[in-house]
Amino acid sequence: MTDRAIQVGPRNRMPVPHEVEAATEMKELVKKLSDLVNVMGSDQYLVPPFVDAFERQHRTLQADMVTVLLKGLFQWAKEAVESERIDPRNEFAIKMILSRLGSAGDEALDSLENIIKGLNESPILKCSTY
Repeated sequence: MTDRAIQVGPRNRMPVPHEVEAATEMKELVKKLSDLVNVMGSDQYLVPPFVDAFERQHRTLQADMVTVLLKGLFQWAKEAVESERIDPRNEFAIKMILSRLGSAGDEALDSLENIIKGLNESPILKCSTY
């Protein structure tokens, strides 16, 4: 994996210091997560503590984290396709993300409320309290 420059905020303005720091911390967080999951079957023992820690966060922060995760995964999948960085190791993940989030479109990912609305309309998952 090549080390790319950290992109912060819109391309048409200079980032402020806290954005650069946050972007650096996010890059370190992804590396730490990568190290944690780099064990066969790690999902079996990592998901429960993730859920436990996540549900202990403030509800607004939960929504903000989900927004960052969904937008980040969607952007990664789109860029992987556009730059042809797909192989059998990541193909399933990319297809899963694009098939689930791609139908919502870029605009829908700009608002968590739109995603929740889509979930409310889904016969698979009914969200009743928002």
